[in-house]
Amino acid sequence: MASQRSDADSYNPSNPPPAAAGHSLPPPSGGPRPPAYPPPPRRRPGLIVGVVAAVIVLGILGGLILLVLSVIGGVAGGMPSDRLIETVVERGLSGKKIVVVPIYGIIHSGSGSGGLLSSAGAPSDAIVKQLRRAGRDMNVTAVVLDLNTPGGEVTATDEIYHEIQKLRQNRKLKIIACMRSMAASGGYYLAAASDHIVANRLTFTGSIGVTVGTYNYYELMVKLGLKAQVYKSGELKDMGSPARPTGKDASEADLKLSRKEAEVIQGLVDEAFKEFAKIVADGRKLSLETVTAAPIGDGRILSGREALKLKLVDELGYMEDAIKFARQTGDHEVVRYTRPPSMMDLLFGGRSQPPDMLGQLLPPEHRLIRKGRLYYLCPTVL
Repeated sequence: MASQRSDADSYNPSNPPPAAAGHSLPPPSGGPRPPAYPPPPRRRPGLIVGVVAAVIVLGILGGLILLVLSVIGGVAGGMPSDRLIETVVERGLSGKKIVVVPIYGIIHSGSGSGGLLSSAGAPSDAIVKQLRRAGRDMNVTAVVLDLNTPGGEVTATDEIYHEIQKLRQNRKLKIIACMRSMAASGGYYLAAASDHIVANRLTFTGSIGVTVGTYNYYELMVKLGLKAQVYKSGELKDMGSPARPTGKDASEADLKLSRKEAEVIQGLVDEAFKEFAKIVADGRKLSLETVTAAPIGDGRILSGREALKLKLVDELGYMEDAIKFARQTGDHEVVRYTRPPSMMDLLFGGRSQPPDMLGQLLPPEHRLIRKGRLYYLCPTVL
């Protein structure tokens, strides 16, 4: 008869029986314990956080170093925006150059933001720098003004005009104007400084005149319960105040002051218009009476074809025709100037400007128009 053995009798320490799923086998009483397995290593979240923090700190330090190097480089050798790179558009064999200077958008004072010619308009400082660069290059024989602008600020436009005249008088360079979709008002002011004007037959040009505008929000202030309080040294010191009462709320003194203001402002407009008309008359060899009378002096917009009939342009054509005219003295190379991106541009995407909440409601070109300033500006953008 076979003998029965207990679990204790059949236990072999070197070959323990399998444990039931989910349970560990308790050691036999009096016998050796089974080998203990080391616990799995614990994750160290602090190490990961430390690595991430170190990467962030190194990135910030690197950015600061690049920023310092950019500032030092600007102080030592001129700011990056002052440096221009010459880009060849068309090859030539003569060894001479024709420089194409683009003037796109509303002309305004300053150097612009984020580039030589930003999408926001045509900053006068940036355009003047290109003209001066062309004047210093003794291999340049002509400058082509690539115009696609409705005009802009009176003084900014005149600054560019003055630089063009210096090129003509001091360097004896040929200036050719090429009108694209629009070269009106201040755009024509610049074209009048050239030796030859090429316009597309469908170009919008003309609009020879001056405009100035402001707002009056007196009634809005009344609805909001606000009232302006002005202390001034002279009767007209707050000329054009947008908070002055109008309509039935205006006193006789307010109405009298408004009429006096209108006379002063109109005088400024007339003075600027006379200067504009004289520049057109001199540039196009027309009499001053012809320029100040309709259909030129009444400020209307003209097509390229109408402008040709009125002798305001010399030729209907395209940019290739303007280049062809500039190449009459030889097979010259055609170049443009561009500004290399600065370190600030690479780090921050251009110069940052404070947000204008109200301005964000306006189209980009309207944000360049400032109340109270005189403009040689086509009315289609007002």
